[in-house]
This record gives sequence, structure tokens and C-alpha cells, in this order.
Amino acid sequence: MTEITALTPAGMEPLYDRFRSVATMRAGDVVYMSGALGVDDALQPLEGREAQYTRAFQNQERLLDAVGATWNDVVALNSYHTDMRDIPLMFKIKDRFITRNYPTWTAVAVPFLRLPGQIIELRCFVDFGQPKEYLVPPGQESHLDSFHYTPVIRIGDKVYMTGQVGISDDLKLLEGRVAQDVQMYENIKRLLAVADATFDDVVQRESFHLDTREGWFPTRFGDGPPVDLLSINDRYFTNPNYPAWTGVGVRALGPPDMPHMMEEMQCFAIRNRPREFITPPGHENHVENFHYTPVVKVDGTLYMTGQVGIDADLRSVDGREAHISQAFDNQQKLLDAGGVGWDSVVEIVSYHTDLRDFDLFFEVAERYLGDHRPTLTPLGTTALGTIDMPQTMLEIKCEAVR
Repeated sequence: MTEITALTPAGMEPLYDRFRSVATMRAGDVVYMSGALGVDDALQPLEGREAQYTRAFQNQERLLDAVGATWNDVVALNSYHTDMRDIPLMFKIKDRFITRNYPTWTAVAVPFLRLPGQIIELRCFVDFGQPKEYLVPPGQESHLDSFHYTPVIRIGDKVYMTGQVGISDDLKLLEGRVAQDVQMYENIKRLLAVADATFDDVVQRESFHLDTREGWFPTRFGDGPPVDLLSINDRYFTNPNYPAWTGVGVRALGPPDMPHMMEEMQCFAIRNRPREFITPPGHENHVENFHYTPVVKVDGTLYMTGQVGIDADLRSVDGREAHISQAFDNQQKLLDAGGVGWDSVVEIVSYHTDLRDFDLFFEVAERYLGDHRPTLTPLGTTALGTIDMPQTMLEIKCEAVR
């Protein structure tokens, strides 16, 4: 079994105690980290946008210091913004802290963050494995120069990738949802290729949508014929090698001059390693309808699809507490099928449609987690589920290590 070590830096306990989590969990070479906010140690947001962005990076740096890491050890940076007009500010502050060996980077706008007044949250992923290969597919050099990220970082068999959208090599956004989706998948394909990987090597992916209700089922765009976006997905991801998948709605994608960017997808792949595709009893309908694998198990790590408050017949459960409990029940089934308990969970990322649900979420979570504290990043979302699931209010994505 992998040794797991939890650590919260001195002085930062109030934030993580407030959200019943730990700051970091190390499992082997990998360090999972809770989101870092632009608050002081009394949980008060700093005044001014630049001050808050700077403090978020400083707080993230404190987490890195605590585990003996530097920014050079960060392989994936996710930034969650309440306003994408802050992206130029993000560049400015990011470049003060990260000056070489750029990590992969995925940025999205969410409707709210866990504390009132927050405008930025950072979530980093550290991998101490060596050597690190920083890879740029042909044609994407301009992305690196313009945005200061690395498209692909390969460490042995692991492949970390920057989220991809429907833009061309010259940074032009394609017109139309279908054209953007195809271009996005083609961009992912190129990232995989430069790392000598394929879509069959992807074990986990997360997709961010301007509106999840626009969806993956036959949908009419304008005056054109219905288009099944899931069929586009199936040109690239094929059964039985579907990865785990979490999809959520966001406020915006990309820079402010691209307001019609419809989707971004971030993938993680593992090459040349045996994997187990696990579907718990009662989840067969989910796989058939959404084309994902609930649990992909590789080398003792469980990569799991995000869980929402729906029953086995894909019906949303009524009532806020019952709905949240159903999401945790569904997650419990994934853990059981993978042969682990809640004490093996190292990371939870939760997406909420209502900030007021946070306290109820923590109350329900404690029934399952007991005294165990994983890393946690709770985020706002504009929508979850599909058009026939408008009551979906929570999605939880977990990763576990045994």
C-alpha cells in the first residue's frame, strides 16, 4: 500500500478546519493540494484584485514549502476566476512566481467561490517524479509564448495536459459548437501524440461547459439539423476504454475576447500500465447513457467519475439534504467497487449550484468521512447534469489511493 501523509502548514489551520479538510496529502511522489485563496490567516479577503491574486499565490507557495516543493515541482495548475477579465492580471502575478518550467494550466470562470468576496482560487498538483519532460506539439509554440504554460508534461508513464478548447494554432476560435468540439478533440489528440499516448491511455478527464444543458444528446443548433455531440466524443473515446469523466457548467472559458468559447476539456493519461475498468452494480445505465467508466484503477489509484444526486434510473433526488446524501451514496458505491473506504480518499473537488449549500454539504460529508480529512476544493457551478436534470445541485469528484 502507498504511504499517505497529510499536512497543513502552521498558521493555515483556520481555513482548512473551517472546511473540514487538510491542506495537502502526499501519496508516493504525488501531492494533492486543497485550493488556495486570497485570504489572510483570519479568512478575510484582501482588498483589491491584485492584492488578492498575489495572496492566493503566496498561500499556494506556503503549501509548496510545507511539502518541500517549489513551483518547478508543480505539473498542473488550475485557476478558478469569478471574472475572466482578470486573466491579464493572472498573467502578471503568475509570472512573478513561475519563471521557468511552466506547469500545465487550465483556467475557467465560476459563479462563486467558497468564501464571500473571493475572486480567485488556485489548485495545484505536485509530482516529484523524475525526469520531467516539457513537451510542445508542433504548431502550439504560440500558445506557450502567449500564455506561459506547457501543453504536456510527461513523467515516466504519466501524462499531464493543459485543458484544450476549440481554437486553431493561430489562436482563432472556430465558429459553431460542433466545429469547436471537433477542434478541441483534435487538439487533445496532438497533445497525446507528442507524449506517445492515445485516447485509450486517458484515465480521467474533466470537461467545462458554458451550459451543460446544451448537452451530449441530439440537440438542435439554430436552424440546422439535430447534432449528437456524444457521437463526436465517441470518435475519439471508445468502449471499453472510456475514462472517468466529470462535466460541469462554468461562467466563462478563455480570454474576454472569446466570449463564445463553448467547452474546455482537461485530460490525464497513463501509458503502458494495466488498468481495471470498474462499474458498480446499479451504474450500468450511467455508462450506457453517458459513455464513461465510473472507476478506472491504475497502480492502486482510483480515478473516479464525478457523482451527482441521481438514482439508478437517472432521476434527480428531491430535497437538498436527500440530494446531497444521494451523491455521497453514489460515491460510496464507487469506493466499494474499487475495494477501498473513505479513509483512502485523498482529494475531493465539489461543484455547487448554491453557495448556501456548503454547510449542509459538510454536515452530510462528515457522516461518510468520519474523522478522515482529505484535501478539498469546493467550487461554484452554473449548471450540472443535462436538460432533463435541472434539479441537480451538487457533483463530487474524488480520487483515492490504497
